[in-house]
Amino acid sequence: KCSHASTVGPVDDEQRFYLESRGIMPDIAERLVVLGFFGEVLDRLPAVPFIADLRERVSTKLLGDSN
Repeated sequence: KCSHASTVGPVDDEQRFYLESRGIMPDIAERLVVLGFFGEVLDRLPAVPFIADLRERVSTKLLGDSN
């Protein structure tokens, strides 16, 4: 049995609109907002050696590999 809560919902329309009004494509804008959310979560984790790798993996998964 889970003892924690989670929140799931749509990406904030105002944040997406802000990015789109600056020329960012809608799908990329949504991914950037989600990436920002993950950044806030990762910032709360203790400074452990794998955080940089985890940030890179989340970014690659959301934005795609640009290499």
